[in-house]
Amino acid sequence: MRIATLGISHETNTFSVIPATYEEFEKRLIKKGNDLLDYFEDSNYTISGYIEASKKYNFDLVPLMYASTGPIGTITKEAYDKLSSEMMEMLETKGLGMEF
Repeated sequence: MRIATLGISHETNTFSVIPATYEEFEKRLIKKGNDLLDYFEDSNYTISGYIEASKKYNFDLVPLMYASTGPIGTITKEAYDKLSSEMMEMLETKGLGMEF
């Protein structure tokens, strides 16, 4: 069994004047492919639990993408569109047999 892992993490602070642009995600954290597994394997993030479970229950974890910012303003439409488009493209090109 193959299970894809991907995600966007953002804490919106409505008092912040800094919008959560794609560049803010790039400054903080965007990991793709095996870099995602290497970065999160021994962490306290949810993804580390996915990695541990894949080993324990013997399934293939397909690392696609994870993006995160700190507590700043609302995510811009452009950032959301770019991140979600990248993720959908990865799902389609990794051949997971999913249709959207």
